[in-house]
Amino acid sequence: MNGAPELYHDHTEIYGSGNDGENEPGEYQRLLETLRFTVSRMFPGETDLPLVEIKSSETVVAMNLAIEVISDVICPWCFVGKRRLEKAIASTGSEHDVQVHWLPFQLNPAMPEQGISRKDYRTRKFGSWQRSQELDDNLSAVGEAEGIAFNFGRIERTPNTVDAHRVIWLAGQHGCQDAVVEALFAAYFTAGRDVGNRQTLIQIGTESGLQRHAVESMLGSDDGLQSIRDSRKVNQQRQVSSVPLFVINNKSTLSGAQQPETFLDAFTQVTAT
Repeated sequence: MNGAPELYHDHTEIYGSGNDGENEPGEYQRLLETLRFTVSRMFPGETDLPLVEIKSSETVVAMNLAIEVISDVICPWCFVGKRRLEKAIASTGSEHDVQVHWLPFQLNPAMPEQGISRKDYRTRKFGSWQRSQELDDNLSAVGEAEGIAFNFGRIERTPNTVDAHRVIWLAGQHGCQDAVVEALFAAYFTAGRDVGNRQTLIQIGTESGLQRHAVESMLGSDDGLQSIRDSRKVNQQRQVSSVPLFVINNKSTLSGAQQPETFLDAFTQVTAT
């Protein structure tokens, strides 16, 4: 092109740096066409007006995140932590690749296979049933703020969670681990179901994306047990004594049900190094 200026367009300038919705994509195109028309009047006969893109100062850098979540299905704070992690991930946008993998931890590794009465267990653990109910009430308020309907009054037994973790392990091989974890949390804390019962686990697994025969076959074998033993060794090496624990890109570790902002800060830090 002879003598005609190049048209520079900066998305930040056209749209504005905020997200107030004042300039939609259609408005951007309209402004651009108006600019083309104006320059064409200034340089008659010129039909090829080049555009030079100026990158916005707010260019988004895609994040690749691998998040390991160490938890137990009967840990209420793990359920809360899941919700807060989900909020943090959702706020990062769809351009980021975030993979979440759930790993086992047993709050009560010596729990009898059939579990025990929750009232008896909690009374011994906290000194009185009244104290246990006070803690439940506090957690119910936290859960409500996160969209979780804790219903501790429905829970009759504190289960052994080995088989539940084996179902989560199986789900990890079939691409439905998050759905199974969510269903287990909801079954125990909202519906008061016994997640130590194998028939209950088969039903939950089947409803969450697993094939019924795969769950039945796994529970009828020793499959998944070695993975739980291996995870126990790793937890000991990491000195994990409480859950939830979040390991991000093997660089950053967050303990407890952190707020979404804390997760976001950790995401930024691990991707910047």
